[in-house]
Amino acid sequence: MEARVFKLLLGFIYSDSVQEMEEEEDDVMWQHLLVAADRYDLLRLRLICEQKLCTYISTTTVATILALAERHHGRGLKDACFDFLIRAHANLQEVMVLGGLDHLASTCPLILKELIAQLVSPNKKARIDVNTAFVVVPASDMHQHFTRLLQSGEGTDVIFEVSGEKLHAHRCVLAARSAVFWAELFGPVKEGTTTGVIRIDDMEAKVFKLLLTFIYSDSMPDINEDEEYDDKEDLEEEEEEEEEDEEDEDEDEEEEEEEEEEDGRRRRGGGGGGGGGRRRRRRRRRRSDVAALACGSR
Repeated sequence: MEARVFKLLLGFIYSDSVQEMEEEEDDVMWQHLLVAADRYDLLRLRLICEQKLCTYISTTTVATILALAERHHGRGLKDACFDFLIRAHANLQEVMVLGGLDHLASTCPLILKELIAQLVSPNKKARIDVNTAFVVVPASDMHQHFTRLLQSGEGTDVIFEVSGEKLHAHRCVLAARSAVFWAELFGPVKEGTTTGVIRIDDMEAKVFKLLLTFIYSDSMPDINEDEEYDDKEDLEEEEEEEEEDEEDEDEDEEEEEEEEEEDGRRRRGGGGGGGGGRRRRRRRRRRSDVAALACGSR
């Protein structure tokens, strides 16, 4: 791979865009960049290259571009080449004169067979409309990649201790996004060491987490999500407490009924049998004391 091609590759990885090239070498560089994008599995870059190469399809380039598309999974680019050859008979004739089909026969014989099959197909006239885009480049998803990087924790090289909670991050990402972080991490007044922990005591951990999320994704999460989660936990605790209180009330009612029945038997029987009622009353008082202590602790 040429150094200038790898530079373009790096430029895309860091910016999610491709810098301008010199016009006289555009088509060749886009071909080399397509190969590099396929090699490093950069889908969006590969689609950008395919889209650009569609504009360079001509009778002198179509055979080379078609073979390239076949070798590097360029389905849209391949369709554009087929469409160019089949739409106008003059294009195919000129490619044959220039030896393009011979090139395909020696490098990608299966492609040539596929082309012949489409030429003899009764539906060849029902081709895709000329204004149809053969290659559609998706919107940038760089923020998703950086968000996954933060969530995975892979490759982190700096630790922040925020209000007692340790949070991991990547120095280069922080420095690239914030001049203050650059000064703290790489400047002459940088805090800690390369393996040290940077303490932040005047900020809540959840606020710093939101800050990190924005730095990595350039967007803000729903701040109310955590609050809703806390409210849900509080509601569940309250429901559990209410259920426990209802169970205690049911037990108290049962014991009161037992006491009344026992008092009635004692009156009818001339005394005795009061020990059980007193024990239940003491047990109920102890349970009430425990419940009061529990409420006080909450």
